[in-house]
Amino acid sequence: MAEPVVVAPPSAAYPWARVLGWTALLLAAVAAVGVLGAAAYLVDGWLHPTSWGDLAGAILLTWSCVPALVALPVGLLQAHREVGPRWRSVATVAMAAPAPVLALTILLARAVADLLP
Repeated sequence: MAEPVVVAPPSAAYPWARVLGWTALLLAAVAAVGVLGAAAYLVDGWLHPTSWGDLAGAILLTWSCVPALVALPVGLLQAHREVGPRWRSVATVAMAAPAPVLALTILLARAVADLLP
């Protein structure tokens, strides 16, 4: 009788991949919470122009871009190389991507608003 073949997961060859994957997921979660807080402050600043909401939102969004820009390449590389579980890579990218996208959107909107009369 033939012995069953046990195939190790792809991350078994790379023990550091598990640590990097979970760290990136944690950083992406921190970035996602920062984006939610920044959005709340930005809406408050939009509703009340005399408040400090827009400044607090910009600071919080900038703060949330730092862990997002660290987690995003890790999630993308692990998804591309299929090193860790697929759900972890997808969750990392999904939680880390909104911070830089929102920051660039706000910067572009502000630049267009400054250029138009």
